[in-house]
Parts: sequence; structure tokens; C-alpha cells
Amino acid sequence: PPPSFRKTPLFRQLQFFRKYSAEYRENYRAVFCILQNVPCRCTSIHKFRLLKYLCYIICNIHGAAMNKEHKKYLIRLLYLILLICAFVLCILSAPLQKSTVSILDICAKSVIPSLFPFMVISSMLTQSAPFLFSETDKNLPVLGMPSCSLTAVLLGAICGFPTGVITAAGLKNRGLITKEQAERLAMISNNTGPAFIIEVIGGGFWHSRLIGVKLYLIQIISCFILGILYFLLSPKHSQVRILSKKTSPEITVSDIAVYFCEAISSAASGVIRICGYIVFFTVVLKSISLVFPFMSVQFNAIISSFLEFTSGCRICASVGTRKTLALSAFSIGFSGLSVFAQSMSFTSRAGFSLKKTFVFKFFQGLLCAVSAYFLI
Repeated sequence: PPPSFRKTPLFRQLQFFRKYSAEYRENYRAVFCILQNVPCRCTSIHKFRLLKYLCYIICNIHGAAMNKEHKKYLIRLLYLILLICAFVLCILSAPLQKSTVSILDICAKSVIPSLFPFMVISSMLTQSAPFLFSETDKNLPVLGMPSCSLTAVLLGAICGFPTGVITAAGLKNRGLITKEQAERLAMISNNTGPAFIIEVIGGGFWHSRLIGVKLYLIQIISCFILGILYFLLSPKHSQVRILSKKTSPEITVSDIAVYFCEAISSAASGVIRICGYIVFFTVVLKSISLVFPFMSVQFNAIISSFLEFTSGCRICASVGTRKTLALSAFSIGFSGLSVFAQSMSFTSRAGFSLKKTFVFKFFQGLLCAVSAYFLI
């Protein structure tokens, strides 16, 4: 190759192939064999471009091989972590059993009664949406979403998560909204319900329902502010075709009965999945506190706020400072990894991801924290 090419990163990477890998050394030789067979009328610039292109191909082969090796190391590391976790669970079985029984009691007394009826209603609304909305309906004026998305927004604001995400996934499965619209709808419909914030977090943890009301209003207002900003700054999305009332078949009593039976079965399986995630993340937090007993309360509150927001709010309220109140507001706005895992169990089947929702909720948590610190 020309001397100028010897100083480029491509040539250094080619030298790396030649030095460390017999497979890439053969590719290195093949490159120059090809260059030697190039007709003489080709200029050195043409040969240099050909060399650059072949080096690009070799780089891609090398990258695929390295990714394969990295995946092997990651899988081995995952197996090692799982074995360590199993060993820790065996040692700490007695205290973890007590925490598991207590969280199952909370699920039976509060989570299931508060979520199951709303999940049935959500399923009924999403299944009957083609008969309620037509393609002539206008979009929501502020958020730019189809009119059928209003059900997910209202259920997410009133019933709490993951009801809004479940409704968005149902609308996506029915073909009423697109993938991009489902991802945007999941951003603004995944909120904590007012009953839980006012009664449990406000009245139970902070001993003030007024604080719970303020936290709920801060969460809802910050969610819609960020949602409007995202809609105004993002490019215009294509309109979704909603099934028209004229082309849709007439709904019958037998259809309502089928929808009701499907809503009961889907809500029951969904509640079981949600309770499973709650129990898992609660056991993880309890294990961390037992393995690291020297961990400070503030650091424990930060970890809990990222993993499971209910435990984070409880620890923040036990400290009782303005900073921990702001951290509690962040955990409410962010909702924690437990809620994201619960939501992913529904969105993965609907064919859309929560990557944008994760970034959106993180900034919503920051906005909630700043608002709570200065306004409460």
C-alpha cells in the first residue's frame, strides 16, 4: 500500500489481523493477491480504494467474531452471577421467606384488588375500541394522538401503572395505533394512581395526605409537560387508520360475552405476572440490605428508588428530610425497574419497546424531584 495508507487506522487494524489471527492473516494475503491481479491500467488510487473496501469487509468479519466472543463471556458471567445469587438465597432463606410472605400479603390485600378490576375494564375498552372510534375522529388536540388513545391516558392517570401500558399494548394489537404511536402513548400513560400516592405514600409513609396530593399533581403535570414538548420537538408522525364504524361489523351480545371472558382471563394472568415482579424485586432489595448491612440509609434509598419505587418511598419517608422527599418524587416519576419489567411483559407481545419510555420517565423523575424540592 502507499505510505500514506500505512498511517491510517485501517492499516493498523489490518496489521492486527495479520499478527494475531491465522484466519485474518489469510484474508490479509488474499487482499494483496487481489491487488496483484488488478489490471495495470488501474491507478494507485483505485487500488487504494479497493484495499480500503476489502479492509472494511475484514473489519466487519472481525467485529462479528469479537461480538460472538463477548457474548460468550457475558453468558458465562451471567451464569456465575446466578450461581452466586442462588448461594446467597440458600444462606439467607429464613429472613427472605419472611419478607416474601409479607409482600405476598400486600399483593393479596392491595395490589390485586386495586389492579384487577381496572385491568378487566382496560381489556374491555381496547377490544370494543373499533366499534367506538371511527377514522373520521380527530386526533387529541395537544398530544397529537388518535382519539382512541384517550382511554390509555385516562386509565394510566386514574388507575395507575401498568394499566396505561396494557391499554396501549391492546390498542396496538387491535391495529388502532402504530408502533411509534404506541411507544409515545406508553410514555404519558405509565403513571402512579392517585389512590396509591395519596393514601399509601402520603398518608401512610409521610403521614400527610396533602403531600400525597401534591406529589400526584406534580407527577401528572410533569408528565404532560414533557409529553407536549416531545410532540412539538419530534417530527410529524404518520396518521393511523382507525377501523370505521361503517366497515366494522355490528357488535352483538355474544361478542360482549366473549370480550368479557377474554378480559377476565387476560387480567388474571396479568395480575399474576405483576405480583411476580413485585415479589422478585422486593427479595432482591432485601438481599442487598442483608449482604451489605453497613450501607447507609440514603444510599439504600437511592438503590430502592431505582429498583422498586414503593420501597424507595418508604425508606425516604423514614428519613423525613426535604432531599428524601425530592428523591421520593423522583422514584414516583421514574417508577423503577420493577414497573418497567412489568410493562415489558405486555409490550413485548405487542411488538414495541420501552426504550423511549425509559428515557422519558427518567427526565420526568428529575422534573418531579426538582418540583417537589421547591414546591412542597
